Amino acid sequence: MPVLRNLNVTIPKDEVLRLHGYPSGRRPRPIIEQAITRQVAVALELILPAAVYDFVNVRRMDTASIELDGGYCLSVGAQARQWKGAEYLAIAVCTIGPSLESEVSRLLAAQDLSSAAFLDAAGSVAVESLAEIVDARLCRRAHQMGMGGGLRLSPGHGDWALNDQAQFFRLLRPERISVSLSRSFLMLPLKSVS
Repeated sequence: MPVLRNLNVTIPKDEVLRLHGYPSGRRPRPIIEQAITRQVAVALELILPAAVYDFVNVRRMDTASIELDGGYCLSVGAQARQWKGAEYLAIAVCTIGPSLESEVSRLLAAQDLSSAAFLDAAGSVAVESLAEIVDARLCRRAHQMGMGGGLRLSPGHGDWALNDQAQFFRLLRPERISVSLSRSFLMLPLKSVS
């Protein structure tokens, strides 16, 4: 199970603005834009992008579940049809690390709510950017192996059971990149994606 580090994650300021209700082309007041620019820079200093992944053989697939080698069964729900005919699944866990979340907590405790909100949004954009980078790498790797790439889906989205996170953790051991799983199947740090 390869580990990826030192990934070149970007945080497009326009995406952070979009998360704060500014659609493309609509700019906030200069003081807001400066604050967001500042927090994007802070985020880029704080993140430590990492991912762990593996390609796992699909043994059987039906309309709602996928059985993988090793006895793993994913309760994907209706989304299983997105991967109809797949011989392998690429499974990954990505994180930007805990430092950004710690800084958001510190800012909240200091009552600097706008900086905390802008930094948190920058972290959300960063982890999504990381997931896209890892997905692109996995698709390129699949093509090198003579396979096609498919749609990126995650446990907890649509009708895919969130508790399948536990199977991802048994398969990938993402503790190696400092990601743990809560009793309610949320990943910690929260700015992590599977």
